Amino acid sequence: MQAGCGTWSKTPRCVVELSFHAILRSLYALADHCHIWVCTVAAADARLVSIISHLSAIVWTVDSGLKYTLLEGGGLGPLGVKTGELVGKSLEEVLGASDPRHAAIMHHRRALQGEELSYDFSVRNRWFRAFLAPDRDAQGTITGASGIAFDITEQRKAEEGERRTQAMLRSIVETSHDCISIRELATGRYIFLSPSLPELTGYTPDEMTSLGHEAALGRIHPDDRDAYLRYTQEVIAGKIMPAPVEYRFMTKSGGYCWFSDSQSRIRDDQGQPHSLLRISRDITVQKDHEEALKKSEEQLRAFVTTSSEVVYRMSPDWSEMRQIYGKNFISDTPEPNPDWMRKYIHPDDQDQVRSVISEAIRTKSTFELEHRVLRVDGRLGWTFSRAIPILGPTGAIREWFGTAADITGRKEAEREIKALLAAITDQQQRLSSLVESITDEVWFADTSGKFALMNPKARQEFALNGRKEIGVAELAGFLEVFRPDMTIRPVEEAPPPAGTHRRDRESKRGDHPNPGNR
Repeated sequence: MQAGCGTWSKTPRCVVELSFHAILRSLYALADHCHIWVCTVAAADARLVSIISHLSAIVWTVDSGLKYTLLEGGGLGPLGVKTGELVGKSLEEVLGASDPRHAAIMHHRRALQGEELSYDFSVRNRWFRAFLAPDRDAQGTITGASGIAFDITEQRKAEEGERRTQAMLRSIVETSHDCISIRELATGRYIFLSPSLPELTGYTPDEMTSLGHEAALGRIHPDDRDAYLRYTQEVIAGKIMPAPVEYRFMTKSGGYCWFSDSQSRIRDDQGQPHSLLRISRDITVQKDHEEALKKSEEQLRAFVTTSSEVVYRMSPDWSEMRQIYGKNFISDTPEPNPDWMRKYIHPDDQDQVRSVISEAIRTKSTFELEHRVLRVDGRLGWTFSRAIPILGPTGAIREWFGTAADITGRKEAEREIKALLAAITDQQQRLSSLVESITDEVWFADTSGKFALMNPKARQEFALNGRKEIGVAELAGFLEVFRPDMTIRPVEEAPPPAGTHRRDRESKRGDHPNPGNR
């Protein structure tokens, strides 16, 4: 059994508003009325025993030797002790302790010395609050002590829960970056300011208290002051506000910071508004981001308006198209659309689009691809799409921003050029086959003397040995129907047939035709 000194700070449940003396007086008065002695169990009135047995309490008396002369009460049951079971036994026997410094023994000895006192003790996981007073005979001599103990286990649990709650709230207040304050409505005086105040405003709690509520209101930005006052008045009037109030507050350094306030009124015992609880959060960074976002959106609108290209935004994993301005090339998507792939991309191109998207996400690099799309008029078109990742502070992709150019005209021109080149190639192949089959010399050369085409007969006649170029004068010497300046010779200047004359001369010399020797 444990015990500890305490003060009679809280009234037990079963004797509300009654003091220790009133309890004892009531018990003794009842005993006197029934003409019995409280300390004598054998003579106790049945009514007194019944009252005690129904109380969640224990009533006992001890003699001057600290032996129990009475032990009653409904509080004995949970302890496994029967009424009267311990009568006649000493306090040391019951407690199993002979140390005079044991708390219960010390308290009883103090009562035997004439002191009235209270203390708490624990038995078998139950807590009791005991009240002791000396017993006196008719001459005023102390003959023993009387005590009553009330089961306060549930009260202790509630008190412990309250202590834990208070400790938790204290920890939250002390570690929170928000400023928590309580202001009396009657005086405007701050009765509590959390430790985060200097970090947020530059003011210490003492400085803010000295500054006062009216001066603090004066540091709210003039454009925000009326809205702040209306919000506070509606909270005091009992209205539940759907959202916090946002305002700018001038800090000790002279600059403005943005705050978001949630307020709640605190009532007094009569249910009247007594004070105002306020939780203020610094939202300056959030407001800066909102302003930057607003400017970005304005720039985006200007870009979309002036740009001739399609502009779109995608979710980080491209599972959702957040927005697209089609520019009459493809249909607009003002609201997020998770079915964008089927709506816009040609089925034969979807796998390639997904593959390029996956690689861009993996490497956080630019997405680039030419692919077919369904145009706003229902026909197929071609686009060159390019998107860049927008990264957050941690490096994670927040979204993708991209543009798409209509390259349908270019793709159609490329297709036409490709078909034309294929036709030209086919004609060239046919012409080459025809030229190769002609038995006369057939050749083509540009003005610089470079051969573009020469059939086998011409290669044999000119004996160029694989050469691709020939000088103009040398060419004229071979042809002989042309002058060196490439003008046509008159008929009268024409020599004998070039091939015969040349072969005759060369056969006489033992030479072979070789334009490199001319």
